[in-house]
Amino acid sequence: MCVVTSFEFRVHPVGPEVFFLLTFYPASAAEDILKEFRSFMSSAPDELMAIAIYWNAPNGEPIPDKHRGAPVMVVVGCWCGPLDQGEEATQPLRRIATPIADLSGPMPYVEAQQLFDPDYPKGLRYYWKSLYLNELSDDVIRLACGAGADRPTPASTVEVWALGGAMGRVGPEATAFYHRDAPFLLTIEANAEDPETDEANIAWVRRWHQDATHFSRGGTYFNFGGFWEGGEEVLAQSFGANYPRLREVKIRYDPENVFHHSLKIPVDRTGTLP
Repeated sequence: MCVVTSFEFRVHPVGPEVFFLLTFYPASAAEDILKEFRSFMSSAPDELMAIAIYWNAPNGEPIPDKHRGAPVMVVVGCWCGPLDQGEEATQPLRRIATPIADLSGPMPYVEAQQLFDPDYPKGLRYYWKSLYLNELSDDVIRLACGAGADRPTPASTVEVWALGGAMGRVGPEATAFYHRDAPFLLTIEANAEDPETDEANIAWVRRWHQDATHFSRGGTYFNFGGFWEGGEEVLAQSFGANYPRLREVKIRYDPENVFHHSLKIPVDRTGTLP
């Protein structure tokens, strides 16, 4: 049996400071925000990654009093190019409508990586699903806004992730991550404190996710897989054509599931596929 004791990584240098994009818009402008987000991010430079989030504003400074705790559309992102170009590079996403607040500016990269950690503490009730999109069509935008307006808790979110760029120029079979050419990812995420809301929250995610599948290219991002209740089907959706090869690697190096995830690749004790 082979046991890995260390890894060496070749990483891409970033920072130490980046230009962080964090602009809050009123939820009433959500459709316009997503249409401009689609237009700009479809040809954005590789140095810029961004997400549009239907959420609720924080309850406190620097959000103006009348918008605290209210539904908002947040455009958040990271410019990893030359720091002095970040202001100009992110401007198109910061002037789509009149912002409630624009907190964009230079930030240490390590702080940017941790900025939203307080919003996802250990112990909350989380149930998230996702799907890849070939395009962010007007129908998908209307669906995302409808799901956002229908969120069961203020902490729940509907998010559109802009993908593409350099990631999309790597062949899908070059690494385990398969869906590299998808331009967008839609996630529907229920977040709550009260266990009594679980049924309503899970039903909300499943309902809107099912509606969104009509616009999906297929596939899901494994980290946003609900409770992985689809079993092996979820694995196949996540890893696409790479899944059979990953099963073979698993069988060869770990037939006893010593190194396992809560969702196990199915093998019997002889290492044979069922």
